[in-house]
Order: sequence, then structure tokens, then C-alpha cells
Amino acid sequence: MNARTTFNLKNRLLLFLLSFMIIFTMNVSAQTGGVSLNDNGAPPDPSSMLDIESTSKGVLFPRLTEAERDAILNPAPFLMVINTDSECLELYNGTDWISLCDGGGGGGPAPVVCPSPALSVGDAYGGGIVVSTTYANSDCGYLIVRTANSSNSASWGDAGLFGTSTAVGTGASNTVSIVANSTGTFAAGICDDETYDGFDDWFLPSLDELTGPIANQASNANIGGTCSERYWSSSENNNSSICCPQSTEVWAQTLFNGVNCMGSSSPNSLSRTSLERVRCVRAH
Repeated sequence: MNARTTFNLKNRLLLFLLSFMIIFTMNVSAQTGGVSLNDNGAPPDPSSMLDIESTSKGVLFPRLTEAERDAILNPAPFLMVINTDSECLELYNGTDWISLCDGGGGGGPAPVVCPSPALSVGDAYGGGIVVSTTYANSDCGYLIVRTANSSNSASWGDAGLFGTSTAVGTGASNTVSIVANSTGTFAAGICDDETYDGFDDWFLPSLDELTGPIANQASNANIGGTCSERYWSSSENNNSSICCPQSTEVWAQTLFNGVNCMGSSSPNSLSRTSLERVRCVRAH
């Protein structure tokens, strides 16, 4: 055996040992139909082709400028890169590059993903209970109500005419108007500031949202239970003056298995200084 042969054998042995050490350190586990990459030897999840697990490291996607990204020839649908110009993770949908950033950074909002299979009224989802699957002002048609009060004693807001509506689909815009014209602690502001179960887009429901879909799911959403439990809507009563000057009169609803204690679904017209319960909702 000459020196050259010995050198080649040593190189091959070194390469083999180095490869073995890398595989051992990374714990790459190949199973039928999938590969796992971790430091604990766990097999891949049966539903995954590549299952990466770590408690101290992340995944780095290819980092390209926008010009470099656009120079990719025939990108495959669902190809993903990091755009270093916008500092956003992007996905190719077969036609365009879509930013996955949640606003900011020039990337725009993240795409909305609707639940699959579709939800039904009464399902627990998104921080509460689904009370409507046909809610107009939403991405997926869902109106979701929290299963607990955000306050048991709050005023409605400041005096004035804010142009709110009673219609279904207007709770969010009503809340924005009330918050812009009120100070201190008040029902719409409590919902606007609410963060629960990872969601911060809560609002105070309109009267028709409160007396319709929410009232219909009162028992599932743990709403009401006694004849004194009135809940604020985000709607002003602009049609008449029942209890007080029009600039202070607003709608609340007693929710007791979907009806009030008089045996009807009629709402209560109250002064906005009255202290009532607050149940927040969100759309999805």
C-alpha cells in the first residue's frame, strides 16, 4: 500500500466519521413517508413529510431581495422565501407572491384562513361560541361571543349622538364611534381594549346582534340566567325619548334564555349612565 492509497483511505474514513457524527447530532429519522429532524430521536408525525422539532432553534428560509426573488424561474406554487427588502415571509400562490406578514413592513395583512370543515352555530371557536355563520361584516361569516362577561357593572359611554346603528353587522363600527367620543371606563371601550385567548379584535354588539343571534345562543354562551341581567348594546335609541333626553338614551337587552323577563324579546331603553353588563363579540 503506497502513501497515496493510505491518504485516500484516511480521507474516506474521516469523511465517513464526519457524516456519521452529523447524522447522529441532528437525529434525522427517516420513516415511511416522512422525515424528522430533532435532537430527541422522535419519529415524524404521520401526517408530515418533514417534521422539525426544537426548543432552542428555528427554521431559516432562503433570504432573497425582491429582485432576486423575481428572478426565480418558474417558481412552484407554495414556494416560500424571505423577502429581505420588506422583511416578510412570502408564499407564491401560482400567480403572485403573497406576503405572510401581519401588517407593517410594507407587507400588508396576513391572508385569512377560514376553518375547514366549516363551523356550526354553537361551536366553540376563536375565543368564544359561534352565534352566526352568515355574519356579513366578516371574512368567514362567523360572529363569535365570549362565554364570560367582560364587566358586570359599566356605563355605556359619554353623552352625544354618535350615529350608531341597531343593525346586524354594525357592532364593530358602532364601537369605533363610541370609543372616539367617550372617555374613562365604558362598555365599548372595555371590549375595544379586550385581549382574550390571543384575540384583540373584540367589540360591543349592536342591538340586533344582541337580541338576535346572541340571544338565540344565550344558554350555550353562558349568558343571562336571572331577570336582572341586562347587557349593553352598542346602539343608541335615536327614534324616541322614553327614559331621558335622546342624546343619552341607548339600548340594552335582558337575556334570559333569549327573552327578557316580561316574556318578550323587547329591548330596554336606558340612560347611558346606567351600570349594566358587558359581553364582547368578534367577527371572523
